[in-house]
Amino acid sequence: MEEVQVGFKTLRLRPGVLVHAQRIVNGSASFDAQFLGVISGKGIMLAPLGHFQLEDGLHSGERMMIRGFSGQYDFYFESQVLQFFDYRLRNPPLTSALLSYPEAVEAKLVRGAMRVRACLPAAVSTVGQTHPVAVTLVDVSVTGALINSPRALGAVGDRFDLAVSIDFEDERQDLLIPSTICRCERTDAQADFQIGLLFQNISQRDKLLLYYFVLSSAE
Repeated sequence: MEEVQVGFKTLRLRPGVLVHAQRIVNGSASFDAQFLGVISGKGIMLAPLGHFQLEDGLHSGERMMIRGFSGQYDFYFESQVLQFFDYRLRNPPLTSALLSYPEAVEAKLVRGAMRVRACLPAAVSTVGQTHPVAVTLVDVSVTGALINSPRALGAVGDRFDLAVSIDFEDERQDLLIPSTICRCERTDAQADFQIGLLFQNISQRDKLLLYYFVLSSAE
């Protein structure tokens, strides 16, 4: 994938997209943040998440490196904190930061869906189903997956939710992915079924986590 420089608007980031932020200081830990939107003529708004939101803060003038995945581009850019809004005494606590607007960002266009082999326990369930079916994730990309199932789950076009957990930065992350069956066939060696899934309406958070999981597994 060739790295190119594109305008920030090209990313078409939607509010709620998960990004990773890090102070440009040696040894500084990264943290998750949520993209809130663009304030015309001023900058972009981010909301720190998790432990960072509760224990730390940002200061005006700090330089930040922001990385993320838009669904089309793997991108990063430098920005500067213009103002930090601290409402940690509220219930629930809330913090956000106004960063300088990046006229251009470094990006890699993801032309195809990279797929990697996996062996992850997972479960599938349909609406109203009280007992999910335990399956094994055989391979996965940001657009779909192949699973082994002890029985046929339905016909091509049937929909259900795929639940799977992955490791991300030494933490367990639970994903729930709306999926559609695109193929189903019995394996030759055993009675299991191999079922191809197409992910649909996947959340930006889960898409970003899948992207980094696939990318790290391919390295």
